[in-house]
Amino acid sequence: MALGDVHGSFDQAAKLIAAGRRSLGGKLNAVLCVGDLEANRNARDAAGVATGRGHKRWVGEFPKVLSGDIVLGAPLWFIGGDHEPWATLDSRGPGEIYPGLNFLGRAGVRDVAGLRVGFLSGIRGSASGGDLFSRMGRDERACYVEVELIALARGLERAGGVDVMITHDWPTGMLPDVGSADVRQILDIAQAKLHICGHRHMRRSELFGATNTEALADVLSGKKGWAAFVRKRSGVIERIS
Repeated sequence: MALGDVHGSFDQAAKLIAAGRRSLGGKLNAVLCVGDLEANRNARDAAGVATGRGHKRWVGEFPKVLSGDIVLGAPLWFIGGDHEPWATLDSRGPGEIYPGLNFLGRAGVRDVAGLRVGFLSGIRGSASGGDLFSRMGRDERACYVEVELIALARGLERAGGVDVMITHDWPTGMLPDVGSADVRQILDIAQAKLHICGHRHMRRSELFGATNTEALADVLSGKKGWAAFVRKRSGVIERIS
């Protein structure tokens, strides 16, 4: 199952995950989230979230996940978007941040629930042309940088392609003057069966060669904010809901 931008609305995310499980007949191996999860533990985390494009900073509902008041109900792997507590995520690094809640990292390739998954966190922005040390401020941390694109491309080539590619931003070619050329180039290298992305809070599908790109809306959009997939024996990943 794939989940759109959460933006701290974990109660709604849990409801969509439950809907995804029902559509899959009760079998849900993994949830892949396209970023902007906003797993803010407290006001300090929230203060590190970039607020560009009118985004309103708030602590959100992650403390209720930590307390057990909200149960996600399935293991979830997420990348980072442009609105994350990046100082916290970068200091922790990839891995489990809460039982069943896993941060994939900035960029790379790894196995998730039997799938080979490529991923790229963040968006193209003011720091993207620099190096890791160009990403010190709150807004700059929301960007991917060139060294990550290079490392990801090499990892994808070594892997010989992936089953699923996850990015926050869209690739170019879905709407005029929208998306990232970097993401489009990565898709050419990844040769993924499925690509999922978010960021724009719009639901849209596009085919790039053999790669089916599914852009998801945010979780508050309801049905447009999630999609359920099954992998057939042929290796094809098919959307069923």
